[in-house]
Amino acid sequence: GSPGRPRHRARGDLRRRQTLGTRLAMMHDTSIWLNATAESMAEICRTTLAMDLRRNVDTPKLPANLTGCYVALVGKEESLQIGLASDAQGCQILAQTLFGADNELSDTDVNDALGELANILAGGVKTRMAATFGGISLSLPIVMEGHLRVTDRQQVGQLDVALNDVPIRLLVVCSRDEAP
Repeated sequence: GSPGRPRHRARGDLRRRQTLGTRLAMMHDTSIWLNATAESMAEICRTTLAMDLRRNVDTPKLPANLTGCYVALVGKEESLQIGLASDAQGCQILAQTLFGADNELSDTDVNDALGELANILAGGVKTRMAATFGGISLSLPIVMEGHLRVTDRQQVGQLDVALNDVPIRLLVVCSRDEAP
């Protein structure tokens, strides 16, 4: 081969490594993902729930122990979790609104509603981030109750919003950026 060819390949490899480094740094920036999550939740409110999403408002303080539903977004280099959580009353209201129910729903129905909302939420985030992070797959939703604990190698970004008067916490859980 020509002497110029390996140099060209080396420059291409460097560009790919720099692009990968930039993408990994963005993957660890919870604010980017939280913003996409909030935009996706606002769209769900407009199109599916007929509710208003309000940011930066005085909402009733959510307790530490919440019921939440999380969906993993899995990419080529990294993965993260997108979720929404509320107290028992908030979860019940979301489920009743999604299913058009007038009566109180069972825990199973509430969990199904949370799973559906988390799937729609994660799908909206995936769409918003596709240009930067193509090839993202979604996991099955997981409903959890209690206080979210993370390891030293993880970080959580959260944003408390109100859907009408229902306090909701939007969450992003990802690895900490270990890069220097």
